[in-house]
Amino acid sequence: MTHSSTSKTVVGPPTATRRGHRAPRLGAWWTYASSVLTGACVLLIVAAALRDGAMLPAVKHPASAVATGLAVTWGVLYLVRRLKVGHQVIPPAWLVSIGLLVAGAAWVLMSALWSLDPVTSIWEGLTWVGAVGFLVAGRTMPESTRFGRTIIPVVLVLLGTVFGIVSLVSYAQGSDMWVLSVGGVRHLVGPLGYANAFAGLLIVTLCASAVLVLDLFNRTRAQGRRLAGTAALAIAVAVQVAAVALTRSRGALAALAAAAVLGLFFMAARQIRWSARDRNTRGRAAASIVALLLLAAVVTVATMEIRSLDLSIQSTEQHRVQLWQSAVDTAQERPTLGWGAGTFYEAYSEHRIGPPSRFAHNLFLQHWVETGIIGCVLLAAILIALLWPRWKMPWRRSFADRRWWLWIGATSLVFQNMIDLSLYFPALFWLFFLVAGSLFREPATDAQRSPTPPETQARPKGASRRSSGSKKNRNQSRRAV
Repeated sequence: MTHSSTSKTVVGPPTATRRGHRAPRLGAWWTYASSVLTGACVLLIVAAALRDGAMLPAVKHPASAVATGLAVTWGVLYLVRRLKVGHQVIPPAWLVSIGLLVAGAAWVLMSALWSLDPVTSIWEGLTWVGAVGFLVAGRTMPESTRFGRTIIPVVLVLLGTVFGIVSLVSYAQGSDMWVLSVGGVRHLVGPLGYANAFAGLLIVTLCASAVLVLDLFNRTRAQGRRLAGTAALAIAVAVQVAAVALTRSRGALAALAAAAVLGLFFMAARQIRWSARDRNTRGRAAASIVALLLLAAVVTVATMEIRSLDLSIQSTEQHRVQLWQSAVDTAQERPTLGWGAGTFYEAYSEHRIGPPSRFAHNLFLQHWVETGIIGCVLLAAILIALLWPRWKMPWRRSFADRRWWLWIGATSLVFQNMIDLSLYFPALFWLFFLVAGSLFREPATDAQRSPTPPETQARPKGASRRSSGSKKNRNQSRRAV
């Protein structure tokens, strides 16, 4: 009897280990394979950025082919992992997000069937298929590296700092490398060759810098290391700020401000909800006042900007309005299916108002022209699923959550593309999905939320009760932090 009770074999899902939170049956192959794939994704973004953002077909086509290969490899890797591990808990938010992105990529690829230029539409579809691999890499990278949750901010800060230093040196020397002169005014354009796209990249890397600053001061380390890290981060932030200023991109700064305001709105809403639950009248009133002030500021600034527009002359603002009117007229001819991915210029030429452009300078209008209403709905669903805030804390602690700052960067890039075209650079398009993937809960944390293994069910009653605690005690502990 004693022998049978002590040697009982437990059958069930693999459990997470204390170090790394990885299932023991995975072995080393998952770590090595995922590290190689995430490194390949980062290298592809860097290589694409150095070649004008992979905007030109000569670079875009091979880059999209490589990205598609990485996405397929990720799919095979996860299939093998599932076969070796067995049942795993998949967070619903992640499952919905990856499913919507796959559906959106499939629809873009299918638009080649009725496209004005089927070959171009196929390459656009492969660019979207490759984005699936970058989304997976963004979620997996913290698990596959020893740097943990700060690895993506580190990569972004290095990217922005190096590009910024080279651009600033070229600007100071009067060189034309990564600098463009427009109307006698010099703009930093970086390796992307477009000032607004370079500014979009830099606002994302600046938000990643904030993550590293918080991580630096939250960790206990030697004073010398902290001083060295502070100096390095100060230099990196100064370089990126100077580079953003010299791009002279008002749209990027406006997008950053809009994303920050939206983030504060979410914080205020959650503060109101938490205060109402805790019956904290003072906290609820303060959060409501902040929300009203933010709303008033947004309305005031928007009204002033609209009144300052002068559409009587041929300006950038007038060109945008003409483009949007032409895009609406074009989309109304094929409202459901669109004209085919990557065919905006060919489709809108008959309805063109003002100077020609290959892009609508509005993400949703261009997607409507190219992929129809169905494509627009899928795009909106993808962005909502990816960018729905995942910090579950009110403002007194949300600023310390790295996901809030990365969310600001990713949301800024989307807002900028309401008046620009940065996401049509494949390098920035894939970078967005890499950052969006990192906004999800890390796989290590997901493993902690798996069903309680049978081995832990044999603990004494007192130990089990003390470890789990009642719901009331857990709520009290969370509010006391």
